[in-house]
Amino acid sequence: METGGAQRVLLDQAAWFHARGIPVTAVFLYDKEGLHADWQARADFPIVNLQARQRGEGGLRSAFRLAGGLLRLFRLLRSQPFSAVETFTHHANLIGIPLAWLAGVPVRVASHHGHILGFPRGLERLHAALMNSRLTTRLVAVSRRVLGEAVREGVRAEKVTVIPNGVNLPAADPAAVQRVRAEWGLGAEDALVLAVGRMTAQKAHTFLLQAAVPVLARFPRTVFAIVGDGPLRAELEAEARALGIAAQVRMPGIRGDVPQCMAAADVFALPSRWEGLPMVLLEALGMGAAVAATRVEGVDEVITDGENGLLITPEDAAGLAEALLRLLEDAELRGKLSRAGQACVRAQYTVDTMCTQYARWLIPAFQEGNDDLDAA
Repeated sequence: METGGAQRVLLDQAAWFHARGIPVTAVFLYDKEGLHADWQARADFPIVNLQARQRGEGGLRSAFRLAGGLLRLFRLLRSQPFSAVETFTHHANLIGIPLAWLAGVPVRVASHHGHILGFPRGLERLHAALMNSRLTTRLVAVSRRVLGEAVREGVRAEKVTVIPNGVNLPAADPAAVQRVRAEWGLGAEDALVLAVGRMTAQKAHTFLLQAAVPVLARFPRTVFAIVGDGPLRAELEAEARALGIAAQVRMPGIRGDVPQCMAAADVFALPSRWEGLPMVLLEALGMGAAVAATRVEGVDEVITDGENGLLITPEDAAGLAEALLRLLEDAELRGKLSRAGQACVRAQYTVDTMCTQYARWLIPAFQEGNDDLDAA
C-alpha cells in the first residue's frame, strides 16, 4: 500500500463495483506507507494486507515473509467463490495471476500501467510469457502507448485491451481553495504553479525547479508547490536553495486535499520523464487547472496541444518555462484550456466509463443481467 496512481485505480474500481452490489475484496502485498487502517476506515469493503514484505528486512526472513503472504493470498482465493481477479502492476501480475488460476478463479485480468524503472529483463520476459498464456484472461493497458510498450516487452497485441484510467472528483470548494492559497502565502493576485507526485527520477521535478527561475524573474510572487514525498525530497529542497528560489517553493508532503489544491492552482505542471496514464493529469484537468505537461506515454493521448493543455518535450526546462510563462501571461488562454480540459475528463475519463469497460472482462455474466451496470 502506497500513495500512487495504480493504487487509486484499484480502490476506485473496488468502490464502484461494491456500490453496484458486487462483493469486492481489495488485497495488497504489504503496507509500504502505513495506510491500511486509514484506507479501511474510509472503505465499505474489506481491504486485506498480506504482510508479504517488511521494510528493511532481507535474507531468509524476507523470503519466509513473502512465502507466508502468498500462502495467505491462496487461502483467501480458496475461501470463497471469487468469480474474477484483477491484478495491478507487473509484480502483482506475476504473483496474483498464477495463484488465481491455481485457486480456480475463472476470470484473471492483469493490468499494465506503464514503464517500471529497473524492472529486470528476465522478469519482463517471464511477465510477457505469463500474459500470453492461458493463465491470463486479458491484459489491460491504460493507454495506447502502454499497449505498444507491452508489445515491445513480448506480449501479443491480441491479448491486450486499452482501458484508460478514470477519475471521480469532488466539486471545487471555495473555502478550501482559499485555505490552501492562504497556507502557502498566496495573495489574491499571486499565481500558483502546482505539481503532484512522488519525488522520484520519473517525475522529474528538477526541471520544474529549473523552469521556475525565469518564471520568477517575470512573475516574482509566483509560488511553486510540489505536493508529495519521496526519496529525492532532500535533493529537491537543496536544489531550490541553490537556485535561490526556496522562498517561493512549497513542498508540503502528502496531503488529503489534493483536488482542492488543484482547484487552487492557476497552472498544473507535469514534467515527468515517462508515465502510463497519470491520474494526477486527469484530476488536474477535471478540477479546472490549466496544464503544461511533457509529451510522454498516455499524456499525449489526453492532451491536444493548444486545445486542452500545452505539451512540451521531456527534460526541457527552457521549454517548460516558456509554457508556464505563456499560461501565466494569458488569462484568456488559461480559461480556454481549463474549460476544454474539464469537458474532456467529463466526457472520456470518469470512473464510470473506466469501470464499465472493465466489467465487460471481469463480470460479463453480471453485466448481461444487471440494468444498473448496463446503464452506468
